[in-house]
Amino acid sequence: MKKLVYIITLLFAFQAKSLCQIYNSNGSPASIQNDAHFLILSGLPNCPEDVIEYKNQLLKLRLSSKPTMVANRGKNNSHLGSFSFFEQVTGVLNGTLKVAVAEGEFFFGHFTKKVNNQIDLDQAKNKGQLLIELIAWDYAKQLFNFYELIGTGGSAKWFYRGDSKDILFDNQFLYRTSTPQFGRTLRCSACHASGGPIMKELSAPHNDWWTKQRPLSFGNAALSSQIKMALNNIQDASTLSHAVQTASLKLQASPAYQQIKSRESLQEQLRPLFCDTEINIESSPVGFEQNLGSMNVSSTAFLNPFFGKTNLNFSRAQYNAYLSKYGLKFPENNAADADHTYLVPVKAYSDLLAIQILLKRGIVDQEFMYDVLAVDAQNSLFSNVRCELLKLLPSTATGDWKSQFISKLKTSKMTSAQMLLVNLTDPARNKNWYLKMTQQYIAELQAKGLTDTLFQKLLRDRDAVFVSAISQNPLGQILEPGFRVIFPVHARRLQR
Repeated sequence: MKKLVYIITLLFAFQAKSLCQIYNSNGSPASIQNDAHFLILSGLPNCPEDVIEYKNQLLKLRLSSKPTMVANRGKNNSHLGSFSFFEQVTGVLNGTLKVAVAEGEFFFGHFTKKVNNQIDLDQAKNKGQLLIELIAWDYAKQLFNFYELIGTGGSAKWFYRGDSKDILFDNQFLYRTSTPQFGRTLRCSACHASGGPIMKELSAPHNDWWTKQRPLSFGNAALSSQIKMALNNIQDASTLSHAVQTASLKLQASPAYQQIKSRESLQEQLRPLFCDTEINIESSPVGFEQNLGSMNVSSTAFLNPFFGKTNLNFSRAQYNAYLSKYGLKFPENNAADADHTYLVPVKAYSDLLAIQILLKRGIVDQEFMYDVLAVDAQNSLFSNVRCELLKLLPSTATGDWKSQFISKLKTSKMTSAQMLLVNLTDPARNKNWYLKMTQQYIAELQAKGLTDTLFQKLLRDRDAVFVSAISQNPLGQILEPGFRVIFPVHARRLQR
């Protein structure tokens, strides 16, 4: 509490003399926010107008910036020079500003371009150009604030776009209406649907990211002095992964965030259990160019990790044969696969955390969770038949809402409703029963190996990201098509 009062006092004092103005999306001066970024800018006579100036201000304040780097067009497709830096800021603000910034509280991202065969920071300040995107923890609201530095043509302006609460509001009707509906408070709602920082390739081997084991390649392009300077301090992708997971835990543990969630409809609160809000991407640890006889694939590609997690061993020769059969190619360099084999979207870490909170708060119990996840269990991500059940839930968690839900299931003609009805009413279907069924399914997969049907599922899961409701936000799509290229495309029609 003392820290918060101190920050607010400083903000009022600094803003009184500051000439650095932060605007809201309507172009008016933004209201005071209680995060480290707002505090930094409020103490400056002039706003930093590019990422170089901004990082210099951080250094003056003795803050540490840890950059990580991702290849936007694929790790083995560097010829366009398109990369993104995502940096985590930590430390204690120097001088008068004695405010500690902990891991998971402060992130910003910026981008590169290639001109005349040299890769440089993309900070041209063209009108409407995104120069920096930034997320900072608000010590008063106990939510994340979202900012952007936008070029105006020769200069740039800082904008406060909104916070975690605004994002939840923008996405409140996700999967709940026949036609996807979204609010338009902030562009960030399209990707940061849970209201916090994200990193899609959260788990090792972090396919398209710079890692100590597999650094990014820049081809024959030259690097500018600014890029070289950033690379001198480049961090393994695991550094950002840990920070993002810390941030997700911080947001979910926030009483303010949970209070907002508790005021939502029951359908909104249970959405991560029935449907998907965000995604992560995982792959085999085996690099595509590695000449190995087999490859390990995590069971999270096939089942929700609440059912357990193990590795399956598939034939590499069979995998290569399917790559050829389905004509897999990256559109810009014709590579048959990503840097690592079996790159697949999986249930998001943030959604799994949200389900754990539902259990902790007693909104649902463990048996109810397994009953729901067991519907179309072999499609842990983007299961239309499981997600369609969300609309049958009561609007509020008042009274005996589970009995009301069961009554709705009984009268529904949907096959999925009857499946869930059996799960909920058969006492034999408990946690141990589901785990036993899961073990049998995994054993069957391992015994059969990588079949044509299983490989088609991999391709369908990739395709599903682009057509899912989470990719229908008019302000953007979660995989950022046109900017990022993550999966190779296939040339053959898939079976239904």
